[in-house]
Amino acid sequence: METINKYVTATLRLDKRRLLKKSNKYPIRLEIYFHSTIKRYSTRYLCTEIEWKKINAKHLYDENLKEIRLGITEIQNKANKIIKTLGANFSFEGFDRLYLGIEAKPFKDKQNVYDAFRRRSNELMQEHRFGTAKSYKNALVSLMKYKNRLNFSDVTVNFLKGYERFMLQQNRSTTTIAMYMRYLRAIVNEAIADEIMSADQYPFGSARKRKYEIPETKKVNSALDLDGLKAIINYKPEFESEAKARDLWLFSFYCCGMNMKDIYNLKYANLQNGFIVFYRQKTIRTRRTHVPIQVFITKPVQDIIDFWGNEDKSLDNYIFGIYKKTESDERNYELGKLYTHVINERMKEIGKKVDIHVSLTTYVARHTYATTLMRKGVNIAFISESLGHTSLKTTESYLDGFRRDDKMEIAAMLTKIAE
Repeated sequence: METINKYVTATLRLDKRRLLKKSNKYPIRLEIYFHSTIKRYSTRYLCTEIEWKKINAKHLYDENLKEIRLGITEIQNKANKIIKTLGANFSFEGFDRLYLGIEAKPFKDKQNVYDAFRRRSNELMQEHRFGTAKSYKNALVSLMKYKNRLNFSDVTVNFLKGYERFMLQQNRSTTTIAMYMRYLRAIVNEAIADEIMSADQYPFGSARKRKYEIPETKKVNSALDLDGLKAIINYKPEFESEAKARDLWLFSFYCCGMNMKDIYNLKYANLQNGFIVFYRQKTIRTRRTHVPIQVFITKPVQDIIDFWGNEDKSLDNYIFGIYKKTESDERNYELGKLYTHVINERMKEIGKKVDIHVSLTTYVARHTYATTLMRKGVNIAFISESLGHTSLKTTESYLDGFRRDDKMEIAAMLTKIAE
C-alpha cells in the first residue's frame, strides 16, 4: 500500500472472497480507499495464497511470478500517478476516467446493475479481453431495452423469466439468451461478493428449487466426414484469398484444432525443435498450471508456414502477418476478427463448390479434428489435451502422460487421411 494523497490509498490485494474454481486461484484486485469507501478494480492476474506470499517476498525466483509482480507493480504505479494528478480534486469519477479510459462511466450507485456492467466491460478492455468486453456491452444494451433502470434488488426469478420471454420475442437465439444470462449472473455474483446484494436474494439455480435456470444450449455436430475433408484438401483454389483461407482452415485442422486467434498469435519463436509450442489464449488467464500445447509440424503444416509465412522470420514476428507488431492489441483483435470473417466466407463458397452441405466455418475445422480422432479410436484424454480443454478434471491427470512420439504419430495419421 502506498499513500500519495493522505485521503486516498491504492492497494493491491488478493481477493480471498472469491476462489475461482477452474484455476483454484484468487483474483488480484486494485483497491482504492477514499472517504471510508472502497472501490475494487479487476486485474488480469490470478494466484494462490502461497504464490501471493512469494510475490511479496524480497527475493523471487519463479519467472512466471516475476511477470505477475512486474504487472501489478505497473498497475500500482499507474494508480498512484492518477491519484497524484487528481490531488485535492480526487473523486472516483475522475479516477475512473483516467484509469479505465475516457469512456468510463461515473461511479454512482452501487445498486445500479447497469453501472456494474459498464465497469466490468471497462475492466475487460483493460485486460485486453476485447471480445468478452464487447459481449458485455451487447448484453447491457439488451437489458436496457427491457428495463430502463435496474437495481440488484430487481433481479428476481420473475424478472429473469420475463427478460427471457422478451429476448425470445426479439428472436434471440437460445445461445445468445444463455450468454447474456451468464453475464448477468456473473455481475450478481460480484455484487454478492462485495456485499451489495444478499446471498438470500440469489435468483439463479435449479428450476426444481424455484430458481431461474439458465437454458442449456446443445452444440450441433458440424464435423465433416472423411469424404468432405478430402474434398477440402484436394480442392484447387481459384484465387489467392480463397487459397489462403483454405490453407489456414486446414492449418487449424492439422494443428489439433488450433483456433484462429491462436494461429494469428503464432510467432516464429513458437517453432521449437519440430513442434509448434504455444499457450491457448482463451485459457491462459485461468488455467491452474500453464501447460503449453505442442503440435508436431508435419509436412502439410510446414508447407503452409513456408508458403504463407512472413518474409521476416525474426523470432518476435507473427508468422502469418494477420497480426502486426506495429499495431495495438485491440487493433490486432479487430484485424483477426475481420480475417476470420473472410475465412468463413471463402470456406462457405468452397463448400458449395465441392457440394458440402455443412456451413464451413473455422469452428468446423476444430470440431472435425476432434471427431476424426474419435472415429479413429484415439484416446479421449489425448483429444482433450490437444484441444487445450481445461473444464474436464478427469483429463487433467493425463496432461503429462503423452510422449512426443505419440504426438508425432497422431500428426502423421492426420496427414495420411487424404491418401
